[in-house]
Amino acid sequence: MAVYYFKDNRGNVGDDLNALILRHYFDLKKCEDAPFTLVGIGTLINNRLPSSKAFNFFTTGYGYQKPPNFSETSVSAIGLRGPMTLAKIRPFLEEDEQNIPLLDGAYLTPELIVNDETPKAGRVGLIPHVDSMVVGRWQEIAKRGQFYLIDPRWEPRKFISALTSCSAVITEAMHGAILADAYRVPWAGFAAYSHINTEKWFDWAESLSIPLKVTSVSPVFKGDEGLPFKSRFKNTIKRIAQTTNLYNSNWTLPPVARSNNTDMEITLSELKQIAAGENYQLSDYAIVQEKLAHLKARISEFNASKF
Repeated sequence: MAVYYFKDNRGNVGDDLNALILRHYFDLKKCEDAPFTLVGIGTLINNRLPSSKAFNFFTTGYGYQKPPNFSETSVSAIGLRGPMTLAKIRPFLEEDEQNIPLLDGAYLTPELIVNDETPKAGRVGLIPHVDSMVVGRWQEIAKRGQFYLIDPRWEPRKFISALTSCSAVITEAMHGAILADAYRVPWAGFAAYSHINTEKWFDWAESLSIPLKVTSVSPVFKGDEGLPFKSRFKNTIKRIAQTTNLYNSNWTLPPVARSNNTDMEITLSELKQIAAGENYQLSDYAIVQEKLAHLKARISEFNASKF
């Protein structure tokens, strides 16, 4: 596999941008025959990288799983997501790190998907993380709070159309924040679950000198919503057993029980406080433009030297 990026079967806009951006800026047919692996956008620098004698990273980020083993591998980068990623792979780089722009490749998206939406006054978008959409009652939270729910599992054009129709967004998805920043929609970050990796948020934010703030929010859960009766019954028994010494550690854990109305109101109040406050952020656009120019120059250099 000479081109590598993650594809979530559920859909994930941050990952799905790869097909759009890589196809536009690189000759993927030539990449397939090249003696290196081009690694795309995402938190992919870890021990799950495919076997390869040489990697070229395209604004890739470090994180998740275990560190990769680059002891017998050539490592170079067209760009990297941020300074934390650079620090992690610095010992293996075979080029001057001053030549490597630190910027997420999603900032190229406005050049490929033109924003033709007029923001609706007062519309605040709510973007949960992909995994949060699976476990949480976010549709109901959005309805109660009169937020405009933007699902990160939507394909990029639909996602961006929804995003740019908002006057601001509050987002748990990092690429929700990055795309909002790229399209100059004020954004505020939040985290409601343990699966949110704020380390990668700070990696990205530091690349643009953004004084990042990610506000903690109480989680909400669907519980057994949508499951067949047999599964709901089993989960009920498991939850009861968890409070006793009858629970078997080999059992599959049941979903966290469905959030009650009080829990929902707590989360809703926290989100409204974020939406009404002074938490919205935008990067310095001049820095973005400077880094984009550097990144596009690096892409041209790569294409000229590798093919």
